[in-house]
Amino acid sequence: MSVKVACHCGAFKHDLEITTDIPHEDTFCCCDSCRRRTGQLGLFPFPASASDSELVTKSSLKRYDTQPGTGNTVSSFYCGQCGSKVFIQTVGPDQEFKGGGWMLGCFDKMELNDKCLIDIHGFSFADETIDGGAAAFWTQVNGKPLKSYVGCEAEWKAPAEAGRDDSEYLNLHCRCGGFDVHVSRPNPELPLPKPCWWYLPPKTEAGIPQRYMASWCACKDCRGATGSCLPAHPWVQIPFVDIHTATSKDAPLLPAETKMTTKTDLPGCTRYESSKGIARYFCSTCGATVLYFDADRDFIGAWAVGLIDSKEGSLAPSWLFWWTGRDGHPNPPIHCKETGDAFWGKGIMSDFESGWIEWGKKVGQRT
Repeated sequence: MSVKVACHCGAFKHDLEITTDIPHEDTFCCCDSCRRRTGQLGLFPFPASASDSELVTKSSLKRYDTQPGTGNTVSSFYCGQCGSKVFIQTVGPDQEFKGGGWMLGCFDKMELNDKCLIDIHGFSFADETIDGGAAAFWTQVNGKPLKSYVGCEAEWKAPAEAGRDDSEYLNLHCRCGGFDVHVSRPNPELPLPKPCWWYLPPKTEAGIPQRYMASWCACKDCRGATGSCLPAHPWVQIPFVDIHTATSKDAPLLPAETKMTTKTDLPGCTRYESSKGIARYFCSTCGATVLYFDADRDFIGAWAVGLIDSKEGSLAPSWLFWWTGRDGHPNPPIHCKETGDAFWGKGIMSDFESGWIEWGKKVGQRT
C-alpha cells in the first residue's frame, strides 16, 4: 500500500510505502513552535522511518532547525519554491533519528482500503494556545470525543472566558522572526464601501468596525501549498493599509504596502505564483506560510492565522470575526468543504464543520 507525497509545485515527489498499521493513533500538536513554523493551528505528521529521514535530508527541500533546550534538534523541511511543508523530525545530540513524520497536506489521499490513515485522539500542548485553538470547537470525530492536554499528558480545559486583548497592535510573526508585522485596529474612512466583508463588528461609537474577517479553506491548492494537517487552513483578511512594520526593534512602526501585485516582493519572504493572478508567500528561512494574495483584490491579503501572537489566544476573538456561516447565506462555513470531504473521507470534515457551526452559535457569530 502506498500514497504519493508531493509539494504543490511538484519539485519534491515521493511514493511512500505504508508499512505501519493504520490508522495511526496520535494527537494534533498545537504548541507555539509548530504553529509559528507552519502558519497552521496544529500538526499531525504521519509517522516516518529513519530511511524516510535520510531520503528527505538528501533531497532538495529546504531545512529549518530549532533546538528546544533538550539537546535534541527539531527540523522542518519545506519546498523552497512553493513553500509546502513536507516533513518534520527530531534527532538527538548524536544526530540519531528519534522520530518524525510527513505533513498530511502533501498526501494525495487519506484513505487506503476504505480505512483512514489516522485516528485522531485530541490535541497536545493545547494549553499553549490559551483558548484551545482548533480544540475549542472540534470536539469529536465519528462519535469519539477529542481531548485536550497540557503538553502530552494531563487533560486541559480552556478557560470559560478568554481575556480580551486591548493591545494597540496585533503581532503576526513566524518561528524565526524573518516575517514580523503588526496589525492596527481598522480605521477606515466612513461610510464603508459596499460590500465591506473584511471589516466587521463590533463597532466603535463612531461606527468603525473593530475586527477582521477570518475563515477556513479546504481547497486542494491551500492544502497542498501549506501542507496543512488540519481539514482546512485558517486565513484572516487584512488590508495592507492596516499592516505595519519597523526597520529595527526600536524603530517606529510604519504602514506597509497599500496595494500589491503578484510581482510584489515582501522582505524576508519567498513569493510563489501558484496560478494566474495568485501569489503565495512564505518565510524564506523557516518556511512558515505567510500570505495568500489575489490580484483581483490588490488592497488586501489573506494572512496565515497560525502566525498570530495574542495574549487572548490563537483564535484572537477580539481581533478576528470568524465566519461560521449563516442560514440561507451562499458562503458556507468551510470554503470548499466538498474537496475536503473527498480527501479526508468519512466523518472528519463533517465533524470539523459541525463543531465549527456550534462554536459560532456559542460565541454569538452565527444566528
